[in-house]
Amino acid sequence: MKIELLAFLCSALVPAATTALESWTFAEVDAEVPIAVSDHSGVRSPDNGLVYLAGGCDHPSGNVWNADFATFICDSITDAFFAFDPATKTFETLESLPRPRYRHSSAIVDGKVFLLGGRTLFDDLIPEIDMYDIATKTWSTPSSLPAEFAVSDHAGFGSSDIYIAGGYDQNYTAMSRVVKISGDGQTFTRVGDLLEERGDVFGVATKDGTKAYVAGGFTHTNWCKPLTSAEEYDFSSETWTSLPDLVDARGEILLVENRGHLYAIGGEGPLDEGVCASNNYTIATKTVATDRIEILNDGETAWKILEDFPEERFRFAAVGVEEDDVIYTFGGQVKFDDSCQCFKTTNKVFVYGKPEDVADKGTIVEADSGSAKSHYAAVAIFALGLVVTLF
Repeated sequence: MKIELLAFLCSALVPAATTALESWTFAEVDAEVPIAVSDHSGVRSPDNGLVYLAGGCDHPSGNVWNADFATFICDSITDAFFAFDPATKTFETLESLPRPRYRHSSAIVDGKVFLLGGRTLFDDLIPEIDMYDIATKTWSTPSSLPAEFAVSDHAGFGSSDIYIAGGYDQNYTAMSRVVKISGDGQTFTRVGDLLEERGDVFGVATKDGTKAYVAGGFTHTNWCKPLTSAEEYDFSSETWTSLPDLVDARGEILLVENRGHLYAIGGEGPLDEGVCASNNYTIATKTVATDRIEILNDGETAWKILEDFPEERFRFAAVGVEEDDVIYTFGGQVKFDDSCQCFKTTNKVFVYGKPEDVADKGTIVEADSGSAKSHYAAVAIFALGLVVTLF
């Protein structure tokens, strides 16, 4: 399942040498999200440069194993709303959301932050569209998604309009549907479907509003087999075309387009497809958070693997800050903790970029040597998603 419709500050993809990025590294930012949170949304304003983080699962233990339902469940969601300033590396607590929500999406259009879809604590889809006016710092609810378009764990992106793509319906059936929503939140238009049904998926649009991207995810036909496929949306023709497949099958992939590079960061999926399919898994291996980062350059025929994330993580938010040539990640859930049979939430903030660009933003950290990557290699599968049976 997924958190949010993320709209990121991006630029059009241009050819670039991957070797120039192989020296990139992570720094842990001194500032922390005011609460440990996952399944939230994050989007950056192109006007004031602030990153807006909304809602999410705020239980300290994140998703905890529930034996009755044979799945992981979050027992607390939040209406918290924060702004992060990359220039000062500080957070501001803003007016709370009109309602708690998680596994939703956010997008910015014309100085307004829109929250769409997602679920309540009781797993019901949320129809209301909530809108935050950045200038007046106030919330309103201009409309609701029509019942046939209600969704969670979907991809999303913004241009002059707002888009929601894929995701799950109330019963966790994965969809290929794409809906364009007018900038005032009043008009809903069905546009070109995804090539493949998928939930547990994120979306990102280029800054010039010509292209958008989705990758990975899950379908209801096989929760044990995350997708490797990726797609590109052309706003002018309202159609999708295939991109090269990911190296690693994943759901819940954070997509960030920054300075001509498309990044696929982190995520989750079953440790072993065969074990998952046979229901012979342990709680600790039913799903595994991963630290994988891949990159795709425009015109290239394959994704490439880059530096690993410092720790296994999924269900976080990420945005690119192009003027600094870095990517920030916020919160999420970390690897399985047997002591609580859970994936704990975190409030850590990391910044990813060239060493000289991140050194003044935090403390340089190395990739986790005990990463899920080594386990994935052993079983020849890499997964980053959210199995709907998990949540």
